[in-house]
Amino acid sequence: MTKKTDLRGADAEVMQILALQSGDARRIRRVLNGAALTPAVIPHLIPLLGLGRAAVDAMRALQTIAPQRPGMLIDALLDVRHPAVMRRRLARVLSSCRTATVIDALLQGCEDDHVSVRMQCARTLFVIRRGRPDLEIDTDGVIRLIKREIAGGIEHVGLLFTLLGLILPAGPIRAAYRSLRAGSAYARGTAVEYLNSVLPAEIKGHLDEILTRMRSR
Repeated sequence: MTKKTDLRGADAEVMQILALQSGDARRIRRVLNGAALTPAVIPHLIPLLGLGRAAVDAMRALQTIAPQRPGMLIDALLDVRHPAVMRRRLARVLSSCRTATVIDALLQGCEDDHVSVRMQCARTLFVIRRGRPDLEIDTDGVIRLIKREIAGGIEHVGLLFTLLGLILPAGPIRAAYRSLRAGSAYARGTAVEYLNSVLPAEIKGHLDEILTRMRSR
């Protein structure tokens, strides 16, 4: 009687890795939607984030195991040799890793050359802070990031307000942003008054510049 191959444990991981490296969409999908994955496959999942047809499933799979090995995801996020779309998706995946180390990495990601990556890193930071308000964040570092965005011509106003929501009460900041974008003249005036009362001095001096940028969009 022929003995069947035992695909449990390490053997199963090898089969999963081979499938993920195969380039065969059906084999890849079968692994991503099949049995639970282990941290050993993380390096083979990361490249799939750059492939549209498999990216969503790969992101979902990574989010389930990322908290066990966030270091590999952090290294990939900060590796500028990877395409921006991959780094952006890595930033989303890291929302499941709510640690101080991940916060520090995402703050570094907020200095990426691609605004889409910076925006996603800031959004992920916001999500993590909402779930773990006990985690400290470098306020001075966030202010430096905001000043960097202003100095760069405010490529994305929403990014500025997301960063502000990390160091100021998030609800009022988000409400002010909505009012400035689409509210009545009264609502906009109230938002400006609020911002003038809470913005750090080094940012308040650029409020007119920020408002002008919003009106031009």
